[in-house]
Amino acid sequence: MLSSRQADERAMTSEIDAIRRLRRLSIEKLQKATARNYTTPYELAGLYTLAGDNDKAIDWLNRAYADHSYTMVFLKVEPTFDQLRSDPRFRAPLRKVGISR
Repeated sequence: MLSSRQADERAMTSEIDAIRRLRRLSIEKLQKATARNYTTPYELAGLYTLAGDNDKAIDWLNRAYADHSYTMVFLKVEPTFDQLRSDPRFRAPLRKVGISR
């Protein structure tokens, strides 16, 4: 018989596994969708952020800057990127656009 703590740990592990599966599925769908339709680098950065893939999100933000994406001016206030704000790599695109403060 499981203790209450063991049951809680098992439930949490199950939830984490479900989140990981959902994230993989989201990224797979994103890759298929962008193969069919043009999506801006800034939009892709947002989608990868929402999918929880911060590494790819940062890469796409740097591509958005390189492409002179006008939407970069919203980077500091766009709520989609809130989870990236604590990542030191997020400061580089902000600094490049000139909105680091």
